[in-house]
Amino acid sequence: MNPLRNKKVLVTRAEHQCKSVEKLLSYKGAETTALPMIAIRAIKNQIQIKSIVTQLESINWVVFTSVNAVNYFFDALEQYEVKVHFLTDLRIATVGEKTKAAVEKIGYRSNFVPIEYTAKMLAKQLPIFGHERILIPQSSKANNEYVELLKDQCEEVISMPMYVNYDPAYSKEELEAVLSQDLDWITFFSGSAVTNFVKQIERNNLSVPMAKIAVVGPSTQKVAEEKGFNVAVVANPYTEEAIVEAIVKYEEHV
Repeated sequence: MNPLRNKKVLVTRAEHQCKSVEKLLSYKGAETTALPMIAIRAIKNQIQIKSIVTQLESINWVVFTSVNAVNYFFDALEQYEVKVHFLTDLRIATVGEKTKAAVEKIGYRSNFVPIEYTAKMLAKQLPIFGHERILIPQSSKANNEYVELLKDQCEEVISMPMYVNYDPAYSKEELEAVLSQDLDWITFFSGSAVTNFVKQIERNNLSVPMAKIAVVGPSTQKVAEEKGFNVAVVANPYTEEAIVEAIVKYEEHV
């Protein structure tokens, strides 16, 4: 059974994350095209990162909200020769099963995962008692929702930018080749991807395709709607599998 047969879907995730989404969509019969709207690189100025990761004994919780944050954080630990195994009081919280799996893949375990993948639920459920110091590795463009919700509950919340999301450069011809394919769906996994997509369209004086929009989570939905998109489906939970299933359910009930 191929519920997405003959459906053309554009995937806008970062290049290293596109293939897994395309595989899930292809399994359902979709024709996929990747046009990454986010590129990622490590923060150039490593002063804050080095200072914090070499003093992790003063941190009680590290909160990871994305797979990218996990990977860049543990890369920094390796670079500065920090051994987390010796920090017996350090605990790890992860938002989402994919983030949890990324931590486990490296050889560590998550001490806490909220029942919903949101900042509000994390702040509500994280077992803290007021004296903790919490570290949140994240993108330089991440909003401070987690920081704001947690800071009144503990001694200190430290936001540590570890990587930069930036807008990939495409020529007008490259964009036209993709956007002229009579796309049925465009998928977005972050507000940054939505913003960069609109920038690319406006920069090259192109028209937005008449495709349905699928997003992961309410924060991405909010950005998409602010940019003028009519969002057809919002994945919940906020995973690749869920966004594919949301598209399938939509198509099956049209």
